[in-house]
Amino acid sequence: MSSSMILSESLIESGRDIPLKELLYAKRVLDNYMAVAKDTSPLELLTEMKTAARHVEYFTTHDNPCEARNVISNMIEEIDAADSFETFKTLAGVPSLALFELIEDRAQLIKHERELLLASGYDASRI
Repeated sequence: MSSSMILSESLIESGRDIPLKELLYAKRVLDNYMAVAKDTSPLELLTEMKTAARHVEYFTTHDNPCEARNVISNMIEEIDAADSFETFKTLAGVPSLALFELIEDRAQLIKHERELLLASGYDASRI
């Protein structure tokens, strides 16, 4: 694990319980708003962006058995403190990177499982 990682190995393992669909959706929401966050944008957009981040429903928990879900929920909650578009991008970048780490881990697991299937004689292309 590199030193630039946001999540520990145990949190990444915990995050394997999070549905991939939820990881991808949350990352898409954060990344889309970070892409439109410009200093020249109207301030009302910042309020909308913070509201959208808070309303990624799957990540609005604090006492879930999946610790990674709780950690990312807390990261997303911190976005509400943004008072500028630059701060929004900085704060939203943390959970976005954490989500990326979980998605990459899942991709590696899927790749490994496909290799196992192929090695066992199954045609993974039909899956």
